[in-house]
Amino acid sequence: MKRLIFIVVALIVALGFAAPHVDVDFMRPRIERAIERGLGRRVEVGKVYINLFTGPGFTVEDVTVHEDPRAGIEPFIYVRSLEARLRLLGLLSRKLEFSSLRLADDANINLVKTDAGPWNFQFLLGATQAAGMTAINMRGGRVNFKFGDTKSVFYFNDADLDVSPSSEGVVNLRFSGAPSRTDQPQQTFGHFFVRGKWDRQGLDMRVELEPSAIEEVARLFDQHGFGLHGMVALDAQLNGPPSKLDVAGTLRVDDVHRWDLLPKRGGGWSVGYKGTLDLRSERL
Repeated sequence: MKRLIFIVVALIVALGFAAPHVDVDFMRPRIERAIERGLGRRVEVGKVYINLFTGPGFTVEDVTVHEDPRAGIEPFIYVRSLEARLRLLGLLSRKLEFSSLRLADDANINLVKTDAGPWNFQFLLGATQAAGMTAINMRGGRVNFKFGDTKSVFYFNDADLDVSPSSEGVVNLRFSGAPSRTDQPQQTFGHFFVRGKWDRQGLDMRVELEPSAIEEVARLFDQHGFGLHGMVALDAQLNGPPSKLDVAGTLRVDDVHRWDLLPKRGGGWSVGYKGTLDLRSERL
């Protein structure tokens, strides 16, 4: 009996190692359609391989998730490789579905604010119900921003993203990334963290910025900075529909001084703030 168990385990391990080298290109059209159903976007993929160890599912290369036509023609997501994990319950009805897509660390996501007002991510819930969405996981990727057809110099580097839909129609979101500019060298900047949920009624998000150099924060808005040194951190709570988000939080500033002076001891303060943010018209 022990020998039989050993043989079965050995066969499973052997299959697991061999599977990634088996090209199953004949599955490509079905895999494209399954990803399209989960994201509500047209999808094109390259080579396809079976993946047993991190699945069961598939490793898919050269994946392009096209944009909603209302937001432009540049792809919504491009990644050289992703792991698509099967939704096992779907197999019982002989339907190919994926429970999650794990993007490789070279993934690029484009967030677009359309000329009509909405952001492209707002179309996701309109294209598919939250319960039918596929979970997305990204580690060490990049998030770019566009306003209409114009690409912003601002982007998030070293971005981690977890988008997890639930059966209640709620999408849970966790994000972290380092703000950067394409026209500046790599900044020594703290990470933004976003945690919360999103449904058709609106957002409920917690936003935090790690303590970061004031000069680096200033360079996000002005290449030359403001000539001030010190540290800044913030937290914010956002609630409501995208067109009328209630915002409240705290801004913490420490060791503020000019470049030619030393900081004063105990020279820090916290400021509470609140207001309303309209993502559609970019008005705070």
